[in-house]
Amino acid sequence: MITYHNLIGSYRVYLSDELGIDVHWRHQKMSQPKSFPYLTIEFTVNTISQPTKLNDLMVETPRLTFGVHADNLNTLNDIYTKTRRILLYKNIPLLSASGEVIGIFKVEGIDNETNVIGGDYQQTSEHHRIYIDTRLSIQTVKTKGEIK
Repeated sequence: MITYHNLIGSYRVYLSDELGIDVHWRHQKMSQPKSFPYLTIEFTVNTISQPTKLNDLMVETPRLTFGVHADNLNTLNDIYTKTRRILLYKNIPLLSASGEVIGIFKVEGIDNETNVIGGDYQQTSEHHRIYIDTRLSIQTVKTKGEIK
């Protein structure tokens, strides 16, 4: 069964290898890294439906938010552009919990992008960030009580 653990783990490995920067799973107890640049991935919500009469097809729409973090605008733009290109066009190897490749997947769509400006007019900030909200689609067929 594919879970958001598989998706986030697969993205962490792939993006870290492709971009050469740290990629962190964002969660409630996460401490912000001290060194820039880095990416964060956060699981936000998963919508589940069973559109068939026998409920044998399960359609899930997990949403992940990717945060691009940098200490200057040039680096932010460079990493954002590369990350966005990967999310829109690349097939990502889907990894099992043990790290074995069990398939491929890609983002179905980008729903939102949000630029967060650090500080205000009286303060300066060296933490520039952009968040990219993505949507995936997972379809699972249930057979005889088992999921394949």
